Amino acid sequence: MSPGRAGRVPEYLQHVLDAIDRITNYVAGLDQATFARDLRTQDAVIRGIGVIGEASNKARAADPGIASRNPHIPWDLMYGMRNRVIHDYPASLLLRQAAREE
Repeated sequence: MSPGRAGRVPEYLQHVLDAIDRITNYVAGLDQATFARDLRTQDAVIRGIGVIGEASNKARAADPGIASRNPHIPWDLMYGMRNRVIHDYPASLLLRQAAREE
């Protein structure tokens, strides 16, 4: 474990959970057409996915064994989605991904 950040792993994981809850609330009841027109919600979802990716990556950096102890968690996917949305992927992809996790 990284000595400086090892104690922050629970905080990083809470950031992930909080962002998932917020995203779920943002997209609840939205269809793709509504989401595609709602730039504010798109921005909020993009921000949340960014938080999930960064926080999960920081947790893995602080505790390299966390991924092997928790193989059911899609660590690479979380960081990969962060990279996808930060680099301007379409709104329909965001809604499909957010809705898939409900």
